[in-house]
Amino acid sequence: MSLLPEPSPTPATAPPEGTERRPTALSRRLRALLTAAPLPPRARAFAEVELERLAELPPGSEAAAAIAGRLEWAAELPWRTAQARTLPTQSEARAMLDKSHIGRTLAKQRVLEMLAVQTLTGRPASGHLCFAGPPGVGKTSFARSLARVLGRPAVWIPAGAVTEESELFGSPFAGGVGQPGAVLDGLRTVACNDPVLILDELDALELGGAGESISPLLQLFDADLAAQFTDRYLGLPFDLSRCLIIATAEEPEDLSEALADRLEVLEFSSYSRPEKLRIGAERLLPAVCEAAGLSAGDLTLTKTAWRRLVAEYTEEAGVRQLERRLRGLARHTALGLVQGGGPARVRGRDLPQLLGAPRIADDAWSTGSRIGVVLGLSWTSAGGAPLPIEVATTPGAARALITGQLGEVMRESVQTATTWIKTELPSYGLPADMLETLDLHVHCPAAAIPKDGPSAGLAIAVAIASRLTGRPARGTVALTGEISLLGQVLGVGGLREKLLAAARAGASEIVLPAANGPEIERLTDSLAPGMRLHLVDHVREAVELVLLPASRTKQA
Repeated sequence: MSLLPEPSPTPATAPPEGTERRPTALSRRLRALLTAAPLPPRARAFAEVELERLAELPPGSEAAAAIAGRLEWAAELPWRTAQARTLPTQSEARAMLDKSHIGRTLAKQRVLEMLAVQTLTGRPASGHLCFAGPPGVGKTSFARSLARVLGRPAVWIPAGAVTEESELFGSPFAGGVGQPGAVLDGLRTVACNDPVLILDELDALELGGAGESISPLLQLFDADLAAQFTDRYLGLPFDLSRCLIIATAEEPEDLSEALADRLEVLEFSSYSRPEKLRIGAERLLPAVCEAAGLSAGDLTLTKTAWRRLVAEYTEEAGVRQLERRLRGLARHTALGLVQGGGPARVRGRDLPQLLGAPRIADDAWSTGSRIGVVLGLSWTSAGGAPLPIEVATTPGAARALITGQLGEVMRESVQTATTWIKTELPSYGLPADMLETLDLHVHCPAAAIPKDGPSAGLAIAVAIASRLTGRPARGTVALTGEISLLGQVLGVGGLREKLLAAARAGASEIVLPAANGPEIERLTDSLAPGMRLHLVDHVREAVELVLLPASRTKQA
């Protein structure tokens, strides 16, 4: 059984038997090119077979051109190990990363660790990372910065736009037809066998046709298979084990279990408002001014304008909308200069005239104490968001009404909270059958926006307890946490985004699951000045923290 790729079809116009074959100019050029290329033995044997077949074809035929193109492509692949590179020092690398990105402390630390290993071993750092986070938080740009720090070129592949396996791994060469895949073609373009491969939006990858399996991807993410990676166009193994592969994903849980098991996930969380202000002033504004032909000082914004721009005109975890708004201001300034005006100084009250009415509703939350109304916290694709929970009761027959476009998981949270409160009614001095003659209505405002997830369970339980006991809930407190039927408070994700949302809403205290306690230490930058955190293990603790005491309720 031959180990070589499937040979090109024998042409119907082969020379008559006994005719002497003379190498054409094309054959001679290709042989010289392949001789100079550092082909491994198997690839060289393949090249010899193809050169022999090429000699049998008329020089101007399409088949000859196809084989020649395939051989040229194979010769241009970076078969040889890349030469040693001069790496930056740790301080130089830190400065490079700080210049390109604000924040991202954990990701920068990971890059410095990789640089240290590469410095000590002399071998290029390898591995498989996944930068996970909402759109616009710098996942792809940070991957490019990582490549610059490690002194390696970056090959960017928009995996989210791929629908066929052949786009990544090539289509077989048969009958003069075929094309290389994006992976090896990217290596050929950068002339390097150890680049940083950036698979952008890997969670959105949907292979169609016969390529619905993820097995081809395992060639990239499995170390043993990567050393024998085979592009179907070439049909020869190529060693990708020296590549550093970075995937980006908005929803890493959408990745298959086999892929997720091979990836080290680094979270890229939402930018806080102070971070957005700094990114806008230090990075985005100079860039958009240069793109619009403006000089330094032609466009400036007051502090009030910056705050209003971020708070009222950009609803996102990243900074893409902020960049678009700044581009609009830069274009308006350029028009004014061309028409004879001078430099622009934008104030907060100027924004509605320049950019239109504010796009974003104010996140400020009423801090008054109300019965049956509690501030929950949620995570969305745009980052954290306040999630008000409202509960009302009406005479009825123990029915539960749930509105506000709640998803299935959140509906289950309502059911869990209701069952728990039924078991606790006597402990709050209420009749055990109190809900038998009442209908319970749970509502989340902004009904046009779908909402789902288990982390609203704690807020729902406290809101129901507030309504049934008649004890107002303090409006300065926000809550997040999943609950069990026994009232245990379980840990949640997206904590940084939720802390930022609480700060925007004006909450001064947050009730969190005790299970998230170890995570709090690295999230102190997300807290508003003076914000207090309460870690709880059980719903009863949250009820006593959030609801006003019964004596104060009567006085009110």
